Amino acid sequence: MNQPSRVHVARWRAFRPLENGAVFEVESSAGDSAEIAITFPDPAIVRLRMAPGTLGHPQDRLLLGDPGSGTHTTPSADTQGVTLATSALRLRVTRDPWTLSLRDTEDRRITSAASDNRNIHGHFEMPP
Repeated sequence: MNQPSRVHVARWRAFRPLENGAVFEVESSAGDSAEIAITFPDPAIVRLRMAPGTLGHPQDRLLLGDPGSGTHTTPSADTQGVTLATSALRLRVTRDPWTLSLRDTEDRRITSAASDNRNIHGHFEMPP
């Protein structure tokens, strides 16, 4: 029985800032292109949307009010990645390999995620 191969976000190639976040052009481990939008509908809320190819206009039917109104991010880019900051959160997006790290204003890590070849037990595995 063949197991499906794991495809994950490997790296981002470019990004364009938005008033309340950024859109990243990313490449998967299989070489496919996708876009990931990271936005802040509120200074303390981060939203990720992903689509193969390019993203369409966001459908905000589940959000009350005007998403992102009054929420401004300050992008800060360097050779390693981009940091998006609001008055409540700081999200670091590392270029290659793709990783996310979310911290509060006191620099406490809230969560982080990495795109790698580790299984649930933390051991390296090679996709088929």
